[in-house]
Amino acid sequence: MRWIIRIVHFLPNALTLTTLFLGCLAVVYLLESAQLFVIEDWVRLKVELKPSATDWGLVFSATWLVFIGIVLDFLDGWVARWLGAASEVGRMLDALADLIMFGLVPSLILYRLLGSSYRLEGSLPPSEEWWYWLPFVYVLGAAYRLARFNAEGQDRRLSYFVGLPTPAAALIVVAYFYVVYFEVGWRSWLFSSGHVLGLTFLLAVLMVSRVPMLSLKFQREPVRVLWWLRVIFWVLGLVWVVVVGVVVGRWWWVPAGIALTYGMLTVVLWLVLWLGLDGQGDRLQEQPLSGVSSSSSSLSSSVSGQSLEN
Repeated sequence: MRWIIRIVHFLPNALTLTTLFLGCLAVVYLLESAQLFVIEDWVRLKVELKPSATDWGLVFSATWLVFIGIVLDFLDGWVARWLGAASEVGRMLDALADLIMFGLVPSLILYRLLGSSYRLEGSLPPSEEWWYWLPFVYVLGAAYRLARFNAEGQDRRLSYFVGLPTPAAALIVVAYFYVVYFEVGWRSWLFSSGHVLGLTFLLAVLMVSRVPMLSLKFQREPVRVLWWLRVIFWVLGLVWVVVVGVVVGRWWWVPAGIALTYGMLTVVLWLVLWLGLDGQGDRLQEQPLSGVSSSSSSLSSSVSGQSLEN
């Protein structure tokens, strides 16, 4: 009977290890992809820019593994709390899996996008040029975010995240990739080396920042404004999936819509925290928020429970 209990308590770690395994598969797919776009006529670059079906299939598979990883990342912490099996080992495993799935994999996607953008601009740099490796600044930001979470206990005593969660950052990268791939009209002005590098540094800065970000985990607390923000997010996320993804049939806009919804509700979160409407006024007065206004100071605590979206 004891071995059954041990197996059940290992279930959260098994989910985390599955995320790590899928992240390794995604890395292999991205390394095997040569180029995302094929240019047949260098005289008319923007006219003859065509998606590479073979390499697209590899990157497409990697992006779906990211989606599966996001679901597993949510489940492992939930199952750990439900079984009472949360542990220090589980938290460390979670950070390692997140570093691969939500750190290295998005960096490789950005790396491929940057190479394709240089081809589009007709100036593909040699691999030894330092700026060609700038997309990996993203994984550095993710690593710091995860290390700070575990070392300082960030996000475990507040009902919101401190800094952009790595799964949310990965979702934004995938959303950008889908838009520039499927939407030719958007690609003409949204896809360039400057846009790719700008997105890379923006996400890296947001991950290492101490700006409050909406947490999607429902905690055991009285009904408050933050609880309703989470409800609104899940409802609007379902609307994006059903209406845009299924009814309209433009499923590639769903990640972008969900990311946009998360960003807008995070702005509402800043207003809620500034006005003290979350029911934690005393705590907020002791620890003013950084990033909400210029007169605020930095954050020093974090959301309870095992890391789901760190």
